[in-house]
Amino acid sequence: RIRPSEEKLRARLYEEIEREFSTFFIMEGID
Repeated sequence: RIRPSEEKLRARLYEEIEREFSTFFIMEGID
């Protein structure tokens, strides 16, 4: 069973990864 705090932390982590990928693709010229 996952605790709410852990769930929040994981969601934030995925958000960060998604942001990193978006930045990477924009820099590569892939939009």
